[in-house]
Amino acid sequence: MAVVQNPFLSAKARGSVGGITATRANVGAVMKLKARSPLRNRGAQPKVRSIMGWVSRQYGSLTSNQRDEWEAYATDHPYPDGFGGTFILTPEQMFIALNVVAVHMLGPGALQTSPPVDPPVASTSYVEASNGIASGEVELEWVQLGTGVAEDRTQISRAGPFQSPGRVEIHNRYRETTKVAGNVLTYTYEGLVPEMYYWFRVRYVDQYGQKTNWVIVQHKAPTV
Repeated sequence: MAVVQNPFLSAKARGSVGGITATRANVGAVMKLKARSPLRNRGAQPKVRSIMGWVSRQYGSLTSNQRDEWEAYATDHPYPDGFGGTFILTPEQMFIALNVVAVHMLGPGALQTSPPVDPPVASTSYVEASNGIASGEVELEWVQLGTGVAEDRTQISRAGPFQSPGRVEIHNRYRETTKVAGNVLTYTYEGLVPEMYYWFRVRYVDQYGQKTNWVIVQHKAPTV
């Protein structure tokens, strides 16, 4: 709970409004605000945790040669650390990182005991959003660098609805809603709230769990 000096400068302020409580303390009149828990995708998280546990157990069945392959792959593919730098995953961490994505998209049969040899055959370079034929319908169309294949997947997620186009920390408000075959270049959202703003993002992910960068677009759901 955060406590700040009462911005109303009133020693008589009492009670709560919008989650903010006015009260008195040793320092004088203060306002208390209880932090809200972060938004999470409650439906997807248990599934991903379950997949992660299963995938991590599969690592124990790898041969020493396969583990050496994952170590070499991890060394050649450093991960971003969130501060502008990179770090090297352990062989097990890399095995889990790629296979959790692959199994989540394609099922248990997509588990790879050896790391991928080649990078993804395609990536999303541009996304355009336009009004659909009905109220609350938005059509997405994207362009790929390279040629996507049906065995891979394109992930699509959205954030919203919002009353205004400007949002901060939008990255933690997305919810994955669908995935389509890697050679599909369009998707239509239906049933969105008309006259409300949405953010959409699209990326290409291959069957081995290798992810490309998200490409983001914003659009206002139409009233037709």
